[in-house]
Amino acid sequence: MPTTHYRILFAASLNVALAAQAPAHSQVPQTELATALAGGGSARVGDGGSSSDPAGWRTLRNLPQPQGPDYSLNALFQQDHGDFMLKRDRMDAQIELRGGSLFSGEVGKEVGDFDLLRGSADLDFRLLVSPDAYFSLGAFYDTRVYNTKAMPNFQDETLTATGLNIGFGWFVAEDILLEAKAKPGYWSDLDSTLKREDFDCWASVLATVRYSQEFFFKLGARYNEIYEDANTLPYIGLTWAGESVRVDILLPESLEISLWPSQDFAFLFGAEVNGGQYRVRSSPATGRQQGTSSVQEVLAYTGIHWQLSDDFAIEARGGAALAGNYKLDDGNPSTPVVDGSLGQAFFFDITLGIFF
Repeated sequence: MPTTHYRILFAASLNVALAAQAPAHSQVPQTELATALAGGGSARVGDGGSSSDPAGWRTLRNLPQPQGPDYSLNALFQQDHGDFMLKRDRMDAQIELRGGSLFSGEVGKEVGDFDLLRGSADLDFRLLVSPDAYFSLGAFYDTRVYNTKAMPNFQDETLTATGLNIGFGWFVAEDILLEAKAKPGYWSDLDSTLKREDFDCWASVLATVRYSQEFFFKLGARYNEIYEDANTLPYIGLTWAGESVRVDILLPESLEISLWPSQDFAFLFGAEVNGGQYRVRSSPATGRQQGTSSVQEVLAYTGIHWQLSDDFAIEARGGAALAGNYKLDDGNPSTPVVDGSLGQAFFFDITLGIFF
């Protein structure tokens, strides 16, 4: 029949065009395609070539489509900056949950000592706004439970910091990342309604410059209450991410050397300074009078990091509080403030990191 003749000629022409344009992995055997387009009922390519599809058009619809490049924001950001973000910090989990304790802490020449229980949660999620920039949004919660032993001038107390994590990051150049972060929140004993005096906003600006594939410089400034008499200080740091050794320094708050016998396991050796300033109130019997407690610990530690999977990591650290400054006030003006250097005490903590 003439119609069949023309159909076969059309199938042959289309077959040649497809063979010239389609990638090798997506080509359909030529005889099957020709048979389907010619109306042969025995051809089965995808779901085409049946008696209910005599022209074989369903076969064309089901041909494998070549995969094009991914132009999503996430794909472009990872392509241009993924290696940079992976190396610049040792652990950059979106969720970090930590619990720990410090034992038998003493303050200067004060009578008695205390045990400190700590728990914290830190959430920080990045929202890409361009292939070179992102917002970050999350929350933080940190609590310090002081259990005192024979300390007449300071009773058991719970100090809490909680608020939001807000930030912005921008790659001003391929090897330069500029970040600004803020932590608006409350630092208080939460013994009554929060007031303006309980509010604070820690903040920082940091530029990270990649000098080579393994070496990064860091320079910036920060405001927080870790150092009572020096709230605003510069940030100076570096990161060296070698194959089996890594160095992370961000003065004046942290330094660490980590040894990596494998990609998923590391031994940690470092020191850090942490603390804060909290508004406290005396008991109802003394009129809820206000005061300020300042705490600071200089910790030296050793520990391990274990990357359990792509989604979870765990860290365990132990060491000693080598120094620090404490000023513990319960808000009652008739009670002396516990004030002095923190004596040596042992501590441990465990952190769970969750990645998305």
